[in-house]
Amino acid sequence: MPEQRFVLSAPAPVDPDFAFHFLADLTNHRHLHPLFVRADLLVSGVDSAGRRFQEFAVTERPRLAGLRYAVRFAVRLTVSGQREYTADVRAPLGTRLVSVVRCEGGPAATTITETTTVRAPWPTFPYVARQALGAHRASFRLMPAVLLERRRALPPTHNVR
Repeated sequence: MPEQRFVLSAPAPVDPDFAFHFLADLTNHRHLHPLFVRADLLVSGVDSAGRRFQEFAVTERPRLAGLRYAVRFAVRLTVSGQREYTADVRAPLGTRLVSVVRCEGGPAATTITETTTVRAPWPTFPYVARQALGAHRASFRLMPAVLLERRRALPPTHNVR
């Protein structure tokens, strides 16, 4: 099965804990991801390695030949490190995207880095890879402003831990 990997990074004028908690809640991606419609939490728990996880049913509306269509797929989001999560997307036709997102930095500045691997059957791979890269690039362009806006909307004493 063909595979493509891409790495995206963005600075954000917020602390790393806030960035991590905001991004690790897939329902917040409605503010970032251009194809995103909704994420419904199905289950949460702790896996056999002691890592917290959540499983979602996600709906997106990509475009094909100028027409929008809905696609629904499973995402398992696992806290895989300090201020790091792995999102494992299992979409129709055997399509899989695995993204590792890290939030690193100091009290008022974070660098968010995402490494995504896209796998899909060869007939759909060019389309899937193009859609994934385009949507993730758009999200990363929006990320600094959205994170700052969401942080400012919280009361000054809000603690995200």
